[in-house]
Amino acid sequence: MNLRGLAAAGTMCLAVVAITGCNDDKADVGKTANVKPTGPSGSASSTPAQVAGQPNGIDQLPPQQILEKAAQALETAPSWHVVTGNGKDKIEFSLDGKGDCRGKRTDEGEAMDFILQGDSLYARPLGTFWKNHFKDRASQARQFVAGRYIKTSSDDPEFTPLFCSRNMLRASIFSAESIKVAKLTKGAKTVVDGVGTLQLKGTLQGSTTTLVVATTGKPYPLQVETSDAGTPMRMNFSEFGKSVAGDVPAPADTIGVEEVKQKVGASE
Repeated sequence: MNLRGLAAAGTMCLAVVAITGCNDDKADVGKTANVKPTGPSGSASSTPAQVAGQPNGIDQLPPQQILEKAAQALETAPSWHVVTGNGKDKIEFSLDGKGDCRGKRTDEGEAMDFILQGDSLYARPLGTFWKNHFKDRASQARQFVAGRYIKTSSDDPEFTPLFCSRNMLRASIFSAESIKVAKLTKGAKTVVDGVGTLQLKGTLQGSTTTLVVATTGKPYPLQVETSDAGTPMRMNFSEFGKSVAGDVPAPADTIGVEEVKQKVGASE
């Protein structure tokens, strides 16, 4: 599964179960991060960009090993925030090693939120959820919930967001097979928001890809951008190690999924 497939999987999941939520991210989809060249060529000014952190040495490695290091760094990170989409539709979420996850899904300007914490999932669905689950009773169900979060168990297969999992990335762009067959070359060295980085350019899972990896501190992947059939897709990573845990909706702002089903009924 390539980056487009990853985003599509999240979109498809949300179209069916319609759940997601999250924190704001300064490196938003469709926006350009604060990137400055580190070399004299193409420099915007005579003042060199300031780089934080100690060099990690990945720029001395061949591209395949850099990709492996980036995948390993992401795998072992305590938590991270990711934003992905194509500018019109966006999915963003924060995920930690315990499985706690918070995110937001924006579809044609309409946003929905979710919180996955411990054994509970709280979801504030989009319109597609009501249509898929309640069909001709969609309007009645939406009125009954009245803007509250629907609460269910974290392992409810109807609701749990499939993309809100490290397994999704393990099985896609950072899988061992993807790394093995990747055809990448080293590109420009840049500074992104004060972090030294190196670009890898080439083909990953059959798509034209640019991968930006930190050359200072942990070799985290900071951005993956692919172009498939001329349509760009971008995935931005940030907030490594930042706590994902937080407040959950108050009881007055939630309603159990079984109560909704009993009141309105669910589609077959």
